[in-house]
Amino acid sequence: MGLSEPASVVEAASPSRPRPAYWLELLTLPLLAHTFLVSSVAWRTPFESLDWIDFGVLGASLAVVLALVLCARSRSRWARLLLVVYSLLIAVGIGEIAARAFFPPPPPEVPWPPMKLRRTAADTMVGISGPIEFTVNSLGIRGPEVELDQVDAAILCVGGSTTLCFYVDDEESWPWLTGARISECVDRRVYVGNAGKSAHTVAQNEYLLRHYARAREFDWVVVLAGFNDASSAISGSLELPKRRMRGTLTPAREPLAWPRYYRRLALVELVANVTRKKPSGGTYQEDLTGEWYREVRRDRQAALAKRTIHEPPPDLPRLLDHYRAELRKLIATTREFGQQVVFMTQPTPFGEHVPEEIAARFMTFHSPEAGYSPAAYAKIMDAYNAALLEVCREEQVDCVDLAARLPKDESVFYDDNHFNVSGCAQVAEALSEFFCAKLARGEEGREAR
Repeated sequence: MGLSEPASVVEAASPSRPRPAYWLELLTLPLLAHTFLVSSVAWRTPFESLDWIDFGVLGASLAVVLALVLCARSRSRWARLLLVVYSLLIAVGIGEIAARAFFPPPPPEVPWPPMKLRRTAADTMVGISGPIEFTVNSLGIRGPEVELDQVDAAILCVGGSTTLCFYVDDEESWPWLTGARISECVDRRVYVGNAGKSAHTVAQNEYLLRHYARAREFDWVVVLAGFNDASSAISGSLELPKRRMRGTLTPAREPLAWPRYYRRLALVELVANVTRKKPSGGTYQEDLTGEWYREVRRDRQAALAKRTIHEPPPDLPRLLDHYRAELRKLIATTREFGQQVVFMTQPTPFGEHVPEEIAARFMTFHSPEAGYSPAAYAKIMDAYNAALLEVCREEQVDCVDLAARLPKDESVFYDDNHFNVSGCAQVAEALSEFFCAKLARGEEGREAR
């Protein structure tokens, strides 16, 4: 009996490769659209304005498109690629939520981002020791939380680091202390906020008053002026660059072409802040505790050893004219907004015969190659304070002459211009006396605007 043939023969014909499901194609559309939009940025934006964020996102997008092309012939590779891509997108989404929750972006165009810092003072500042708290409220200014429409009078203090009082505890800084003392002497709800920032000049104070929207809700503006204007002027920085002026407030989000949406991500902003290079080339980093004073004092002594300047700069009259013009501009701004302004002269311990132990704490010098003597700086600051008093008389605005009132010793200063705890108390006493006299009469305040 011969062998029988199989009842059926199974053909081993190779089926055609299955086409990926349409839902897979649809999932790739956002990737392709994103790549097209990001790629278009290079054609719409000047090349010099692009940075590593733009190139990084562009490169990642192009890499995904290349991977899609390479995996197009394999359904399993296609699926794995989509799993990887969307897993990464989900991870970025979770990171974005976390970044917004734990590191919310600061409100735009305020003096400071809201924060609360706690640290312990170094031993570099006479009259300052122990724990320091630095609190910025939701208005973007240093001070307790407040609803400005619930107070009878609101006072905003502007100036440089001598207003900010970064190394003095919240309640011992002179603006905060002034508010407490005014509240004790008048039966009215008075709020004092602190918008001081290190190195700010009168021009930057005026910029802040004009561009910080909440500033217009304050009835009074207090300006402690002179030191930074003098330091900047004798260093050749009369006109500040626009970049520094814009840096007066936290940056507003500039209008961007909509394809650059990724720059609105809190995660991207956080990474950019962490990786941003620190300034170099003679710029000091003001650490939280005040250790940096050792370095800057050493550099001042080195500059004095190379060349000590004993007289004010010969072009001081021209510098003073510029200062007077900036003061008048600020006064005009407060009048435009219906505010009262009071200036304070800048006291310093500079003088003809400064004890060596006090002079050793000074930090201000002209350049790495030269420094002004305490006597020369005394003449410069006297001239700037006299110019301020002159403008106040001519413009008929108030001025508290701190320079004439406060002693020139370590009961006030821990260096050549910054107040220690005792100094802040003396400033607050002088300023609260002024406001208590004004407000007790009921002639000034919110109802007068």
